[in-house]
Amino acid sequence: MSTDLRTKLLALANRRTGVTMLYARRATDASEPAILAALQALVQDLEVTYRAPEGVRWARWFGFSEDADAWVESLAKPQAQAQPKAPARHGPPLTNIPSAARQRKGLRLDVGADVQPPGVKFTRGPTMTHDPRFQCDPTQRHYGAGFAAAGIGRDVTTGKGWGQ
Repeated sequence: MSTDLRTKLLALANRRTGVTMLYARRATDASEPAILAALQALVQDLEVTYRAPEGVRWARWFGFSEDADAWVESLAKPQAQAQPKAPARHGPPLTNIPSAARQRKGLRLDVGADVQPPGVKFTRGPTMTHDPRFQCDPTQRHYGAGFAAAGIGRDVTTGKGWGQ
């Protein structure tokens, strides 16, 4: 084992967050068996502490046992999740307007009713079943299949040739 690899791994393990195998491979460009052998030698020499709590994907090696204990304790504490921020409102909600102010402004605000200003009449029409710009009416009977059904040189409406 190279002393250069051992020195690099010891420096990585001395961080408060310790070192994982993945981080050690990326930081040292050494093979996984060489890194594992070097870390096991450091553990045997009592220079590094190894921790692999149950349910954690990556085990870690620490230079100080206090950092290792703090890391294990931090895993036991539930992480506080940030609450999503409510979108900003523009102006007060309509329910906070006093009834006198509603009457003065001439607004009719009934629970479950449409908000309708005075002098405005709502008109209701049939619901649209299709977009007439691009689609055929589904209630109508379609005549043929357009030019493809009539054939070349034939009138689409009659099915006869143009000259006839």
